Amino acid sequence: MSPLEYSKEIGGEWETEYPHWDSIYSCVEHEISEIERVGETNAISDILEAMAIDNECENILDMLEEYNKVSQLIINKYSTYCQPKARWQIAELIKRVQLESGKDILVKMIIKDHDKYAQRRALLSLDFLSHDEAKKYASLKINDEDKYLKMVCEKVLSY
Repeated sequence: MSPLEYSKEIGGEWETEYPHWDSIYSCVEHEISEIERVGETNAISDILEAMAIDNECENILDMLEEYNKVSQLIINKYSTYCQPKARWQIAELIKRVQLESGKDILVKMIIKDHDKYAQRRALLSLDFLSHDEAKKYASLKINDEDKYLKMVCEKVLSY
């Protein structure tokens, strides 16, 4: 199944039952170290694919948080990656590494991302980095048809 086909699948927690996660984590950690050393490689899309599948446990997200150079590369170049389960984690990564320049990426995700969960996570991350800016976008999205996005907007606007 291609990454695009996988992104259209509902997915689920079945991924956590995969018996060889340790091997995947080891490979991802090796690739992250390699990117840290030499810069961008073709392995980034593999890391993002693994991160999307690991979205329930977030272990790859945790790994990336430790590598600032790789995190910034992924944030700046791959925030529109085809996997929504990777995109929401990129929004979370922006928050975790407190990347000020990531605010523009979060705003684009809030406004343009077709995945409502990615929009919600982007709004929550923006709220962490800049509450005033998050309030502005929450007021634009408060009437969205997605009830969970409305709940996030209400939370942001409540204080």
